[in-house]
Order: sequence, then structure tokens, then C-alpha cells
Amino acid sequence: MAGKYRSWPLTLKSVIGLPLPVLIRSFFDLFSRRPKREPGNFADYVISKYGKNIYDYFFSGYTKKFTGCNADELHVDWAEAGVNRAVIDKNVKADDLFSLLKSLLFPKPLTIMFYYPSTGGIQTFCDKQAERIQKNGGRILYGCRALGIDTDGKKVSGVRTVENGTIPADHVYWSAPLSILFPDAGFRFMDTIICNIALSRKQSNNYQWCYFGQEDTLFSRLTVPRNFRADSVPENCDSLIVEITLNNQKYRENPESLKDRLVEELERVEALKASDIIFMDWHIITETYPLYDLGYRDRVSELEMTEGLSLTGRCGSFWYNNMDHSIGEALAISSGNTFAKDFWKQ
Repeated sequence: MAGKYRSWPLTLKSVIGLPLPVLIRSFFDLFSRRPKREPGNFADYVISKYGKNIYDYFFSGYTKKFTGCNADELHVDWAEAGVNRAVIDKNVKADDLFSLLKSLLFPKPLTIMFYYPSTGGIQTFCDKQAERIQKNGGRILYGCRALGIDTDGKKVSGVRTVENGTIPADHVYWSAPLSILFPDAGFRFMDTIICNIALSRKQSNNYQWCYFGQEDTLFSRLTVPRNFRADSVPENCDSLIVEITLNNQKYRENPESLKDRLVEELERVEALKASDIIFMDWHIITETYPLYDLGYRDRVSELEMTEGLSLTGRCGSFWYNNMDHSIGEALAISSGNTFAKDFWKQ
């Protein structure tokens, strides 16, 4: 923001470096009257919580860049799911401008702990689960694309796939995109270009992930795996994961055409030095985020569910969750329980 890296929630040190007009307008926003009605969209929510200045300065442009939609076209749940969750430590309050000011003047020490595999990184979760499934006689079909479900009356009878025909099933836990099951319901997802960059030596990035709101910057977020676990890269080496929202169709066929611009911009924000790049590995990941337009909740509530069908995961339940939520949801379902969506007031 304003050419410098800044912590979220904002610290006093990072705020002091903001342009003076931004600070003055934000100060007056503390005392401005805001409508007491329920916010009707993402823009209303952010303005009611943080004021119009911070909304105009960061949230409006970043939201358009990341989602491809104007902020007033998105549901307030997008704020509950994204903005509030950006504060990992639940003891730190930053859900409005007054809370931000309080955290600046009276900062609390961070007390965050993550459970993380001792070897193999996140892939270990998948490997262990696959091992348990196969040990108990289950099969895992890789590269098997789901087309939908078959029903016998009102009950699930199988899953239709491209490569393996119909697979008989009494119960289906559906984590594929909800739009496959209900193609006419209007559910939309965002697609993402991922570029994994291997680096020959350590860079100076001291964050686990960082968001970039500038409209003239190609990428929306950078992640540094080394800062999750040092041994996720070879000793004295480094890596970077770059996320670019796929809003421009011309990059779908050839994402590597962005290489020169990407490297130039990464150097500009001092995320890496081009001379340290060993290789760049490009992928297009489809359905990375559900798109919460204004009518999405109505469409979810109107779905006619088939007996024996359980929607789960980010894509299957059209829920902007994180990995912790997904693990918790799976554990709850396997125990016969339900797992509430944390930002749904119901």
C-alpha cells in the first residue's frame, strides 16, 4: 500500500508512513455518521466499518481487480469471509475503524500456533488420507471428471463420470463445483493462474502471504512457503507462489505469456531478483473461489437436495472456506454432525 509493505491489522509504524491526506480523511471518518441500516452489499459493509476513505483507497480497487466485479455487486458475506478472516489471531479486533485505532494504540502480542505436518508439507494430509482409504478397501480414481449424479426416485444411485461411466453409490459427498450439479442455477466461480517460482537463494520477504491492491500490479497475492516451514525448500534457497485472477480470457490458453511482465513487477515490489530464478511453473486452477454476487444466498437456499447427497468443501457447498474449515467440515460429516458456515447468520 502506497509503495510499502504494511501489516494487517495495521500497526502504528505502518500507518505513520501512509500519505498525510489519507490519514486526515481516515481520522474524520472516525467521527462521520454512517447509516444504521443493514449493509446491502460488500461496499456498504466496508464503508460502514472502515469509512469511505479506506474503502476508496484500498478495498474498492482490490475487490475489482481480484473478483472482476464492482464492490457494490458483491454480497456482504464476501466481507465476512475475506476481510474479517484476514486477522488470524482472534484476540486482535480489526472489524471496524475504532477497533483498528485501538489496536494501533494498544497493540497485543500475537499468540498464533498452527498445526503443520512435520514432513512433506500440506500434501501429507492427502497422502495419509489416501493411505487410510486404500487400507480399508477403498479405491481412489484419479483424473476422473464428475458430470453429475444419477437418482432412483428421490435418492442418489450413482455418480456419472467422463472416464468411468456411472459409479454406483448409496451416498455421495460432493466436493466438485456446485455449478456441475445445478448448471442452470447461475453459480459462478473465479479461476486463478498460479505461478510457482523456484529461487536459488533466500529473498528478503518476511511475510507468509501478502495482498497487492494496486490496479497496475498483475498479481493479487504472494505466498512464501519458506515462512510456513523452512524445510519446504532446499537449504539457502527460496520460492514464491504467485496468484493472478484469470479475468482476461486471452491468458487462459497461454499464461506463460505473462512471464516478462510478472518478473518485472515482482522485482519492482522487491519480492525477488530475476537473476535468482531457477524456473517458473505455471498452472491454471479453475473454480478457486465462489463468486458471491448479490443473489447467491437465495440460489443456495432454493436448491432441491436429493436424499443421499451431501455438499462439502469450498466448491461443493459454494462456501469461501479455508483449509481448517474443510478439515473440520470433513470430521463433522464423518461423525454424522453438521459444520456451520461461520459467517452465515442463521
